[in-house]
Amino acid sequence: MALYDQIQSEMVNARVQRDDVALGTLSLLKSELVRASKEGSAGGRIDDELVVRVARKEVKRREEAIDVYRKAGRDESARREEAEMAVLRGYIPAGLTDAQVEEEVRAVIQEVKPNGPKGFGAVMKVATARLAGRAEGAQIAADVMHRTGLSPRGEEDDAVRWVAVRHGADHIHIVAMLARQDGGKPSLSNERYRVREACRAAEERYGLRRTAPADRTAARRPTRAEREKTRRHQRQEPPRVTLRRAVNGAAAGGAREEEVFLGLIHN
Repeated sequence: MALYDQIQSEMVNARVQRDDVALGTLSLLKSELVRASKEGSAGGRIDDELVVRVARKEVKRREEAIDVYRKAGRDESARREEAEMAVLRGYIPAGLTDAQVEEEVRAVIQEVKPNGPKGFGAVMKVATARLAGRAEGAQIAADVMHRTGLSPRGEEDDAVRWVAVRHGADHIHIVAMLARQDGGKPSLSNERYRVREACRAAEERYGLRRTAPADRTAARRPTRAEREKTRRHQRQEPPRVTLRRAVNGAAAGGAREEEVFLGLIHN
C-alpha cells in the first residue's frame, strides 16, 4: 500500500477510535503533503518519497518544539509533541546503525571485488544506491560530490577519490583529493556555491533546519588594494564600508525617499 493511502486509511481508524492525537497529526500531515505536491517538480503527485520527505520535516519541527517546551517547563505540551512525533515516525524508514552500514558496504565490496584505488568509485556507486534512504549521511555526501563536479554520478572510476567521516549526530566531514583518477585536474570554479546548493537540497529533502543561502547578494568585502589604501590614509575602515553603513542607517531612519537623502546629507 502506498504511504499516502496508508495515511488516509489510518485517519479513518483514528476517527473511529477517537484518537485525537493521531487524527490531528495525520490531518496536518495530509495538508502539508497536498501543499508540497503543488510545489517544485512534484507536479501534483504524492508518492512515497514525498511522504517521507514531508514526514521528516514535521518530525524535525516537533523535535525543535519539544526542546523549547522542555526549557520553558511546559512538560505537557512537550509530551503532546512527542506523541505526534511517534505517529509521524511511522512513515519514515528506519535508519541503519554504523555496524549495519559497515556490513552492507562489506557485502558490496565482496560483490564488486574492486581492483586497486579506482575500484573505490564502483564500490561507492553501488553502496550509495543500496543504502539510499537508510544511510542519509552517505547519500548527502555523494550528492555533494556529484553537484560539485568532483565526482559526478557515473564517473566515479575516473573522478577524484573522497571519503565522508561522521564526527557527530548532526554533521559529516568530506575529504577529497584534488587529483582525478584519470590523471586530469578537477574544476574548482564556484565549488562553494555548488556545495551550498547540495546542502540546501539536503535540508529540503530531509526536513533539516534551513541555513543561510549563498546567493551572492551579500555585500562585497573590501579588496586588498582598498585595505592598503585605508592603512596609508590612516582611516578606520574603507570608504565603501563607511558609505554602506551610512546608507543602511539612513534607510532605517527614513520612511520616505526625502528623509533617506536628508539622513545621508547629515551623516
